[in-house]
Amino acid sequence: MQVNDANHIQKLIQLIESESLTNIDLALQIIKGMGLPDHRKLHRLLLSYRPVKVRRLCLQKGFFHLFQNTPGMLGVSDYKLSFSDILPYFSKLNWLQGFDFSNDAALQTLPHGLEYFTHIKHLQLAYTSLTTLPGFLQHLSRLEQLNLSYTPFKKLPIVLSFLLHLKTLHITGTLIDNLPDVLPYLPKLEQLYISANHLQNLDAQTERHLKKVKELWVPQNEVNQLPGQVLGWTNLRTHLPRYWHSPGSDSPFILLDAINGAFQMKGNSIMEEALVFYEPTLDWWTQYQQASNQVTRFHVDLHYWNTSSSKLLLDVFSRLETIPGSVIVWHLDLDDEELEETGYEFAELVKVPFEFYFRW
Repeated sequence: MQVNDANHIQKLIQLIESESLTNIDLALQIIKGMGLPDHRKLHRLLLSYRPVKVRRLCLQKGFFHLFQNTPGMLGVSDYKLSFSDILPYFSKLNWLQGFDFSNDAALQTLPHGLEYFTHIKHLQLAYTSLTTLPGFLQHLSRLEQLNLSYTPFKKLPIVLSFLLHLKTLHITGTLIDNLPDVLPYLPKLEQLYISANHLQNLDAQTERHLKKVKELWVPQNEVNQLPGQVLGWTNLRTHLPRYWHSPGSDSPFILLDAINGAFQMKGNSIMEEALVFYEPTLDWWTQYQQASNQVTRFHVDLHYWNTSSSKLLLDVFSRLETIPGSVIVWHLDLDDEELEETGYEFAELVKVPFEFYFRW
């Protein structure tokens, strides 16, 4: 039997969040005896809170079942999983359609074992530190979508020539300069997401291949950098550009990128002109509301903020109220009771689900 009653699930969450070892053990005994409820917040909590003790139980008692009825991407980075967590359950993951390793800046190589998942169709690698792809990727011959945006790639590897079913390729924000060499080996390519620099100095053969692609996507803010002949192509499309602000001593790092599914805010917000700082962020969310992703997980990892920032942060969070599928992921240290309480206060003020990610 499996408990899925909302009141029982909330009690399990409260037991685990209490930081009492007795309460946590009680919650684990209930889960062992009655199964793990189909509740994503509880699963995320189990994977992030006391991971040494709880991770294996969470995986064994139903974590992957959470996705089985709605097959799609498994966010390896988002759930803070290691690939060694996943491999033991390989035989149960035939429903899986893809892996999402994106937004993991520490990822420099793809893990061995990935080649066993020959049935997957999607692989998200945006915002990682990958510079090449391993040869074993050729075994993923059913791959239809590959995302390499904002990675240090300078060359597309020859292994892509084995991906004969590839329909969508993302290389926006890269310095890749050998696209003409690879295009002829991607016969089913339908969507290509690129930067304006990839469309400079085109030869006739490359133009022919690019015109065959059904949709050629470039960021709106790079249109004025395109060569004249490209502006007349019927397959040219534009998308909302990412908003990015580097961290300062008094201002947070912000990354808002709809195409690559990256929504992050991290650092301190103690600047004097908070309205001036957050105005571009508010404008970006307003534009994003018009054509949002199916799921928007906004990761917030703030440490300190002043009074003027507090109101603006509330305005930023409130923008997500009209975006279906939005979640605010509140990052904090395990013993930071003040930041946890503040997170709950924000959660009461806005009509957006909050999830709490506890760091050890």
